[in-house]
Amino acid sequence: MTRMFGDRGTYMSILTEDPHSLPAVTEAMGTVGINEDYAGPSTFHQQDDEYSEPEADSFLNHDPVDSEPEEFENNQDGQNDNNPEEDDDDDGDDVTIAVMLEVLGNNGNEPSSYVQEGIDLNIPASSGPPSLYPIIPFFSTTHPEVAADSYDIPCSSWGHFYDSNSGELEYGMVFKSKAHLKASVQDFSVRFARREFRVVESKPKLWKVVCKYDEATGCNWMLRAGFKAKMELFKITKYVGPHTCLMNEISIDHRNLGKSMIATHLLGMVRQDPAYDIKYVQQNVKDGFDISYHKAWHALKAAREEVYGTWESSVRKLPKYMAALQKWNPGTVVEWLHLDTDRPRRKMLNYVFWAFRPCIEGFRYCRNLISIDGTHLYTKYKHKLLIAVTLDANQQVLPLAFALVDEESLESWRWFMDMLAKHLMLGDDDRICLISDRHSGIISAINFVPAFQFPRGVHRFCLRHICSNFNKKFNNIQLKDLCWRAGAEQNVRKFDRILEEIRVE
Repeated sequence: MTRMFGDRGTYMSILTEDPHSLPAVTEAMGTVGINEDYAGPSTFHQQDDEYSEPEADSFLNHDPVDSEPEEFENNQDGQNDNNPEEDDDDDGDDVTIAVMLEVLGNNGNEPSSYVQEGIDLNIPASSGPPSLYPIIPFFSTTHPEVAADSYDIPCSSWGHFYDSNSGELEYGMVFKSKAHLKASVQDFSVRFARREFRVVESKPKLWKVVCKYDEATGCNWMLRAGFKAKMELFKITKYVGPHTCLMNEISIDHRNLGKSMIATHLLGMVRQDPAYDIKYVQQNVKDGFDISYHKAWHALKAAREEVYGTWESSVRKLPKYMAALQKWNPGTVVEWLHLDTDRPRRKMLNYVFWAFRPCIEGFRYCRNLISIDGTHLYTKYKHKLLIAVTLDANQQVLPLAFALVDEESLESWRWFMDMLAKHLMLGDDDRICLISDRHSGIISAINFVPAFQFPRGVHRFCLRHICSNFNKKFNNIQLKDLCWRAGAEQNVRKFDRILEEIRVE
């Protein structure tokens, strides 16, 4: 039989093997009061204007968890700031985006396509060079991965090709795109010449660079390349080298060692370890150059986005991911709660709930007990994951349902409990014991969900949280152990004895 011991609204759950018994409440007179100091979840709505972070994703506004460096580093890729025509692919960091889901279908609940405000994401696969690495399932690269070499162009009669092993630039070399041209010149300047260059002219079909110190030292190094329509390739049409400036003129943080080049170097490491630490970025790149923390941070961010996509693109993939779960796991339940926008066919995601069919079916053979809790998702935006679990006959945890919400609040917990009652409590006479911590949102939400109200439902508090708060109040590990023993004891006489020990202490 399940027994509950409590005092002044604080209950301790002790579970036994009977899957259908409701808890009996025994009043423990004289028990020390337990106050749980719970700091409710903070809401984050203040936007950091300094770095132009996205104003909203599909979970509304939140400050990012992974904060950018305090001082934004301009000119990350060594391009000429005075040249407005420079079309570096890395200049998209300041774009403000709002993620939307376009909802189609008769019931308005099945998202079928995804739109990003202000940016056309439907880029055909042939718009850029192919990826040089296999794409991880359910992830995609946001930009083509550009290598420094150009020798993969099939027809050698058109000219020479750049080889990153030898690092030589010559007149007549050809490159399949402007991106490959720029990557090759950067590779040559950083690894071999160990000099810096600056862009003096950049157009869609023309690119010209000179030595950074051409005016100060009279170095005549320069390179000009243009697009050849007949070959559909970029070709070096003029090259003057080598550098005549001195080595000690170069800055310790190479101007042309930009975040794109560093990010390309980090791709393999980020694939193996998504949590790759920024301190290792500076160590691995340090080969005569000390890159700044700012540049390392932005390079690591770019590498992660290259492999796994952005936080916004991950949210946009949720409908496809949920559809895949339902297709390959028949019976999987997915519920969406959207917010209306100014366009009828567009919805903004607020909550999403899902539960796997085997878990729903398995719950029928478990005790009538559900334990719920929420956890932080340490992403760019501070979302919360709500979880419901139970115990099977082998005392193993059986996950029942999940929900992705913006924060732990009365509204989110009420919606989550409604979904649990709808999909897990299949019979009107099902009686349930709900266990949770003392979160104010949970306690308030129960008042709005009849399925979890007495006499059909009984709410009890988690013993581990009770003991933790008990220890915070009295700061005594011996008392904490006694509290746990009392909560885990099923014999009333032994329970009273432990309570007496607590009073004596």
